[in-house]
Amino acid sequence: MSHAVEKFISCIESVKGYDIPVRSLTACEIRQLEENGCTSDNWMAVQVIQSDTGEQQWALNSIPRIWRSHFSGCVILGEFNAKSTGILDSAIIESIVFDNVLISRCTRFERCIALPNVVVRDCITVVCSGKPTSFGNGIVVSIGPETGGRDVPITVECSLETISQCCLHTSPGMHYASIHAMDVEKFCRRVQCAYTVLDEKAQLLGCTRIEDAYIGHGAVIESSTIVQSTLLSMAAVEETTRVANSHVEDSLVHANCRIHTSAVVERSVMLPGSRVERHGMLLGSVLGTHSGVEEGEVSSSLVGPFVGFHHQALLVAAFWPEGRGNIGYGANVGSNHTGKLNDQEIWPGEGVFYGLGCNIKFPTNMTESPYTLIATGVTTLPQKVSMPFSLINSAGESIHGVAPGLNEIFPGWVLSDNMYTVVRNSLKYTRRQSSPTRVDCDALYPQYLTDVLRWDTIKMMVAARARLTRLFPDGDRSLVAGSTRLPPRMDSNGDRVYLDGDIGGGIGIGKNYLRESSRKRGIKAFTFYIKYWALQTLFRAASSPEFSLPQITTLLHDFLRCGGDVSSPPATASLTKVYSSSGMHEGATPCAPSLHYALHLIAAEGMCPSELSTSDAMLTLLARFADSTHVVAADIRTAKSKDYKRGVKVIPDYRNVHPPVEDDVVVRHAHDEAVRVTAAVASMRNARM
Repeated sequence: MSHAVEKFISCIESVKGYDIPVRSLTACEIRQLEENGCTSDNWMAVQVIQSDTGEQQWALNSIPRIWRSHFSGCVILGEFNAKSTGILDSAIIESIVFDNVLISRCTRFERCIALPNVVVRDCITVVCSGKPTSFGNGIVVSIGPETGGRDVPITVECSLETISQCCLHTSPGMHYASIHAMDVEKFCRRVQCAYTVLDEKAQLLGCTRIEDAYIGHGAVIESSTIVQSTLLSMAAVEETTRVANSHVEDSLVHANCRIHTSAVVERSVMLPGSRVERHGMLLGSVLGTHSGVEEGEVSSSLVGPFVGFHHQALLVAAFWPEGRGNIGYGANVGSNHTGKLNDQEIWPGEGVFYGLGCNIKFPTNMTESPYTLIATGVTTLPQKVSMPFSLINSAGESIHGVAPGLNEIFPGWVLSDNMYTVVRNSLKYTRRQSSPTRVDCDALYPQYLTDVLRWDTIKMMVAARARLTRLFPDGDRSLVAGSTRLPPRMDSNGDRVYLDGDIGGGIGIGKNYLRESSRKRGIKAFTFYIKYWALQTLFRAASSPEFSLPQITTLLHDFLRCGGDVSSPPATASLTKVYSSSGMHEGATPCAPSLHYALHLIAAEGMCPSELSTSDAMLTLLARFADSTHVVAADIRTAKSKDYKRGVKVIPDYRNVHPPVEDDVVVRHAHDEAVRVTAAVASMRNARM
């Protein structure tokens, strides 16, 4: 639970349990207030919080700061002894105003509690409706089909992982959802309150309507409407929630969120560090950490971390817990209506990039196609694609035997031709996560994995490569047993063309076609990066302070001895022994599943020369990884150079406004990483000698 959530619970429980020592106003104090232009329906109902300073001091400090205001019902006032505090030109009704609060020109301040140092200036109504409120906690968000089916009740305690689990209608998910519903009901009762609550140092400036709301510690709300919502915030500048010129209703907004410039947030949850800006709309959705919506609309969707949505576009009915993707200008990812019902949905995969003006028809499932790119202007058909790091582009030509609506897919294209993007994304995620504006790390604001190449994405690459290889095993141009006969499809250059049903169970290319040349390039790219990741994981383990080189060498020996069988007793026992005292985490150092799988791949891919001793093989593998890092660095430089050369040909002063390729941040990082790895491997070799 984050500090902001703890602060919210503590504040509400304190408010509900207040036993404030108060006293009535004296006749002298009433007369002084009336002389200041103040009125009341019943001065006997206006009370003052007793303090150590005494009656005379309260009158001396506070009454000069209360002018032209009306008090109605039971009102409790604190002491105003600081500069720019007090009550001016306002109507205070059935409210508690603590020490050193400023309420100025507020037309109606009713059934509210303002904790110390709150500022309310130029607001029209700041009220509670009169019935108990849970400040938006318990809202039910319908993810995916707008007709319902993935309806999840949510409170500020809920993490993205909790919400995601409750969306799934698997047996574990449904059991989890029933327990979750009871927890939500219990939490709502716990925070239920009959007042709008303004926590310490909150600021309401020029707001038209604040109703049934909790405004967190230090939050700044300007010219906005907040209704039936919780806005968490912390006093530190980097954890302050800010809302300006926007509308928030029936929503839960976490610390360090930004909502401004005519944004609309309704029936939604914004997790820490997220933002909705520049006319963006978040409707019935969950927005993950470090993600943002600008100008476009997100509706009935669960959007994970690090999603960029910077332009006018549409995302509807998406279940996207992995996040890390991008929605380009004009992208229409929202074809959820069949003409019968708006009951369709999309499951984008991790890191999927939807290009400018693309149109995505539902249902679509790309969870097994992480970091795939949908090119500009492409219209995709309803489909499931299981081909990671691919490019889907419009058909380049009309091919006999290929339906006109199909696009062309390039498996592994992001790896072979655009590795720059992969490394840039990883650096970007790391930078955002380590930003000084990051709120405390906890279940609601976790340390997300910033590596794009991980054991789970590598497993998808291995599976995709296996399907691509099945088309022509061992180079034989005949089909595998049990498959249907391939129709004679050829492009204009004589390159063979495949469709998804050309092997039993499908290739995984969905409603797209695949050329033979692209198939070979995809296999090559997948193979290189499968081996690259396995060697990288081995290198990270060998250079980690938690491990020693002899320990990793022993692990390698045991895995090679059992042929890479992950379930063999020697391999499992060896791995368990090494990890028993490491306590490492995924990301900066490999966790057990990563190292386990990497060692399996090293054996399965035949990367270790059998004629060498285990210690020699270890150093050989590390040297091969060092060589691979230089290959990757060169590929990244080549990818960036293409853009640079094209730009120079088209824009006359391109060189003057773009840094040379070698000075690019990503290119330089890849080069420096290759140099670092090479030096580290040389040091390991020298230490052994």
